[in-house]
Formats: sequence, C-alpha cells, structure tokens
Amino acid sequence: MNIDIPYIAKRVGWSAGFTFFYFLVIRPLRALYSEQFVWEFLLSAQRSIGNITSAFHSPRHVLITYISNGNEIVLSHIPQLGFFFLCGMIGLIFFKGGRKTYISLVLFQVIVELLVFLLFWLGIHYTVAGFIISDFLMTYLSPLGCLGFVVFVSMRRNAD
Repeated sequence: MNIDIPYIAKRVGWSAGFTFFYFLVIRPLRALYSEQFVWEFLLSAQRSIGNITSAFHSPRHVLITYISNGNEIVLSHIPQLGFFFLCGMIGLIFFKGGRKTYISLVLFQVIVELLVFLLFWLGIHYTVAGFIISDFLMTYLSPLGCLGFVVFVSMRRNAD
C-alpha cells in the first residue's frame, strides 16, 4: 500500500486553512446572525405569545421558555454552519469533493436554516408542530446531511 505523502500534506494544509477560516470568519458571522436576527425575532414573538417566562442568549444559541396550556415549552435555536458542517467540509477536502459539492453543502445548510426559521414562525403563530419539526431538522437532519455528503463523495470516489 502506497501512502501519498504530498496528497495527505496538501489535504491537511487545506483542512487547516479552512478550519482557520471557519473560526475567524464563519463562527463570528453565526454569532452575529444569532444576536442580531434570531434573538430579536424571538423576543418580538413575546407580543404574540405573551407569557415568556425566561429568555437566554449566547453566541452559540438562543433559548426562550414560555408556558402554553400549562406546559413549559423551550424554544431553542442553534444557527447552522456549526460543528457538523466543519466536519463535513474537512471530510470533503480529504476526499476531493469538488467545488459543486462544497457549494451544495453550504446551500444545504442555508436551506435547513431557512426551514428551521420558517417552522419557528409557524410554531409561534399557529401550531406547536413547527417547534417539533424544527428541532428534528436541527438535531438529526442537518448533521446527517453534512456527514452524508462525505459518505456520498467517498463512495463516488471509490467507484471511479
């Protein structure tokens, strides 16, 4: 078995560069999005809900707790482009995913974020099912999709 040292060194370099970019650019943008957009949106929902018992915000997530029909419900939002996105991109870098695959992964994350936000809005104004589905998307579908891109590229590469 031959080990291609230049290939591995190049991939490690690209991965380190992307990780550096992630922590210097993407992560602060996620925090800004969470503070300026999501936090303000969920606080404005207080007028619709009317009985928020607590609100918490950090750069990583937003939590709002309120009472509905005697039950305490927690709204939680963690912006996309997080840890699983980073793992997916590094995996794609090692398997030479190609520009279309990188763009597809970013678009997948943006679409999930838009869906989660839409479902939050539905949950606030119409039905609790919006919260349940958005939680499913953030907890299961998004990580599965990010890592699924790596598996897809790996299988495609092995087939060639």
